[in-house]
Parts: sequence; C-alpha cells; structure tokens
Amino acid sequence: MKALRNTNIRLIVVTHYPENIWPKGDIPIGINRPEYSHIRDYLLKNSAIIIQGTRPLAGLSRSLIWNATTPETIIDKTLEIFGMGVK
Repeated sequence: MKALRNTNIRLIVVTHYPENIWPKGDIPIGINRPEYSHIRDYLLKNSAIIIQGTRPLAGLSRSLIWNATTPETIIDKTLEIFGMGVK
C-alpha cells in the first residue's frame, strides 16, 4: 500500500471463496475473520478493492461433492498443480 500511495493504481485483493458445504455454518473465511479485521480495515481505508467470489472452475459436481470428471473439473485440477492461487 505504501508503494501505491500518490499513484492512480488500486490494489485488488482476491480472497478465498466462502465455504458453505463443509464445515457447515456461517464461518468467516480469510480476510473476513475477526483476527484479520485490522488488515481488512487498512486495505479498505487505502482504497483497495477486496473480492471474495466463488470458484469459477469448480462445477456443480464439486459443489455437491461428487467426483465427476467434467471439463471444468479437469481445468480446475490442472491449474491447481501450479498453485491454489492460479485457479
């Protein structure tokens, strides 16, 4: 954030997707956890954009915990080889 001060560049932070299958319940994930609220507040105060979305390549079969081999599942698992953040 210090390096971006006095520039027109805004930091985009992409966080972990919200989990609603396992474990059950409304559990804050990543930057939404209470112990990280100071980081979230700092980012927002400094005009960062925080995005928390779904897993775009985890198809319906993954949501239902089926192990079906579908094109999106193959792409998802292939990108995961390079690291969790890549997919």
